[in-house]
Amino acid sequence: MHTILSNKIQYSRFAGLVLAIGFFLACSSSAPTISTMVDGQQYTEALNAIDASLSDNPNQPDLLIQQGQIYLILAEDVDVFDRSEFYLNAVASFNSASEMDLTNDQSITISNELNAAWANELNTGTDLYENQTAENRIDLAIAHFQNATILNPQDHKAYMSLAVALYNSNNLSAAIEALNEAQTTLEDVPDKLYEYLGFLHLQNNNSEQAIFYYELANTDVTANKNIAFGLVNTYILNQQREKAVDLLEQLVIQFPNDARVRNVYGTQLFFIAEGILEDLTDAYIANDPTYIDQLKFEAEGVSEQAEEQLIKAYELESTEQEYVQSLAVFYNNMTAMYLSLSAISADEDKQSFLNKAESLLDFSIQHYQILLSMQPGDPEINASIEMLERLKTNRFSDS
Repeated sequence: MHTILSNKIQYSRFAGLVLAIGFFLACSSSAPTISTMVDGQQYTEALNAIDASLSDNPNQPDLLIQQGQIYLILAEDVDVFDRSEFYLNAVASFNSASEMDLTNDQSITISNELNAAWANELNTGTDLYENQTAENRIDLAIAHFQNATILNPQDHKAYMSLAVALYNSNNLSAAIEALNEAQTTLEDVPDKLYEYLGFLHLQNNNSEQAIFYYELANTDVTANKNIAFGLVNTYILNQQREKAVDLLEQLVIQFPNDARVRNVYGTQLFFIAEGILEDLTDAYIANDPTYIDQLKFEAEGVSEQAEEQLIKAYELESTEQEYVQSLAVFYNNMTAMYLSLSAISADEDKQSFLNKAESLLDFSIQHYQILLSMQPGDPEINASIEMLERLKTNRFSDS
């Protein structure tokens, strides 16, 4: 999430406080006096003079621009935490001027002044955030980002940087609030902002809002793997496995060589197969042969899909212990389920279930042994192998 902070904007204020000479020649008699006050750093007096002149004639964009520039100077002279009022006043002055008939030079001056102040706040905040020390506290970075949102409320970078900094300072609710403000303020809300909101709501244990924003960010669900995986995780946490599997199926097509995608896909398919086998158990208890045949077919198909994906993940990254363990656990759990089914199934199905369980058990032992070779002497893996070998001896010694 922090990568947005590296996008710095460079501006230079090439329109100073003193406006073009031609302007002063055409200005009212108060302008030179105001200019003199500013040169003498008599900013309060200058602002009072501007207010007086504007009360007599409000249609003076040049004075409003000069007023905004003074507020920006005053903001520079105070602590970062105390700048917001000056920035709000500066923006108000520039906005009032912009509502009037401006020359091209006046419009450029306003744009340059605001961009320079905004870039300074954003870049300073970014530097403080990325180089945190005892002096460069994260609360200083947050204050700079907040100031940047005042100066340019239509740029998403400051909002997103602010949210990242707030989240990493353990202020989750404020991070969400910052992005909520952004989405109501911005005319063009980027998908990345919705992704951030989805992530933050997920961290806040609000799965419904997380799903809403992740889906909102997914105009092309497979175009951004990070967004899609965030949505997958949210579906899983919200017990919406079918939606997770549907999305993972698309991701496997888009990223066929991504072992992580295949491993998660296989795991979720296993859970669906587990549910089908539980339904099959109920069908045997209810003695419903039609439903039994359907569920046996479904369980076989889904479990084979799960196995295929888990094997592919292991083949893609055969040195990754997680993927070996996923296969070992998958075969172990499937063994237990087929053994349970053999105990309640009809006589014509019992032996096929036992044969299936024995085959799965062998695969489980095989993959636990591979895992042990990666972690020699691991007591938990050794215990699992010993348990499974005892099960094989006790249940299948005559097979």
